[in-house]
Amino acid sequence: MKKRLILIIRYFVALLMLISIFVYFRRNQDVLKLLKDVDIKYCVLLLPFIFLSFVIGSANLFILLKAKHKGIFWLKWFRFHFVKRFLNMHIPQSGNVYEAIKMREIFGIDILSYTASFGAVNWFNACFNCAIALVVLLAWTGFSGQINLFIIFGILFILSLLITVPPLIDYFCLRVGKLAFSGAVSTYVHKAHDLVRSMREDILDVHVFFKLLFWNTLLFCVGIATLFIGFKTLDVNIGLKGLIPFVVLSLMSGLVSILPGNIGIVEYAYGFLGSAFNLTISVGILLSLMFRIVTYVVFLVTFLVLASVSVLKQRRELI
Repeated sequence: MKKRLILIIRYFVALLMLISIFVYFRRNQDVLKLLKDVDIKYCVLLLPFIFLSFVIGSANLFILLKAKHKGIFWLKWFRFHFVKRFLNMHIPQSGNVYEAIKMREIFGIDILSYTASFGAVNWFNACFNCAIALVVLLAWTGFSGQINLFIIFGILFILSLLITVPPLIDYFCLRVGKLAFSGAVSTYVHKAHDLVRSMREDILDVHVFFKLLFWNTLLFCVGIATLFIGFKTLDVNIGLKGLIPFVVLSLMSGLVSILPGNIGIVEYAYGFLGSAFNLTISVGILLSLMFRIVTYVVFLVTFLVLASVSVLKQRRELI
């Protein structure tokens, strides 16, 4: 009952977000003139780049899982990992539960091990994206003499939280675990401690660490190219300095699903970030909506192709 109530609240909030976006464009109809400048060829060019970003991001998680479980195979795993992402677009966290169950059924990987790898790779991705963005922006500032303190301090604040929160959780669990708690509290504390410890062990594997560095660097570069094409679709040019914060936001927005597809959250985040680079909020919102539509098309088409292949395979086995 509690989970159903939370799900209803999430959908209700997502609906309110959609209504607020609709009202915004209703009051600012002149903004919709930007749609006349949309370049279709750039929009089509986004399709392979978005799919490539997902494949590279998936490779990060697969590297961690493969390091601990040698019996896992890429193609078989990638199919239900893709379905996971597709499900998360509709029902928050449902895909994560689906993948955790599949991992146990097909590869014998327990939920704690999967959750630790999933959490570790997301944490590493977030830290890496913030760190590389900070380095590039500071280097750009030294080269051009122009500085945007709001963006730099914002990224620095997020990076500080990412670095300090896991050790604090681990320390808290150790301290609380020594107290005489019983029942559910003790169980949750020990599970949280085991999860953080397992995440730390995954990341500190030297071979895994350098592989993640390589794939995240590649993902960051593809992200820059994808955002560049997205802005070109709207005939907007903000330069490399402006692209980098959008890349960080784009990559991090898919790590945690709060609302169905994080609808509204990402749109307003793009809008307010765009305003920091002398763009209108409308440009940011339109860019986010365009990415949302193109991404959904990519996943829907790929899902239908995978489903068709699966049906044909089953029919052949029956013959």
